[in-house]
Amino acid sequence: MVNREQLVIQLNSLLKKIAPDSQPEALNPAANIMQGLEMDSWDFLQFIIAINQSVKVNIPEEDYGKV
Repeated sequence: MVNREQLVIQLNSLLKKIAPDSQPEALNPAANIMQGLEMDSWDFLQFIIAINQSVKVNIPEEDYGKV
């Protein structure tokens, strides 16, 4: 099982691959990722897909705005 710290590292790595100029490590954990990192909708969708593929977590489309 992956602990919180490992998950954060993995998600930050995914974000850096998708949005190389972003600084996910500086993001407030309560912040909306798309708004906090000023990601466009395409990059955000790529991030959601990457989460699904690498972490094996399915995020329903109606919940995208909560990420």
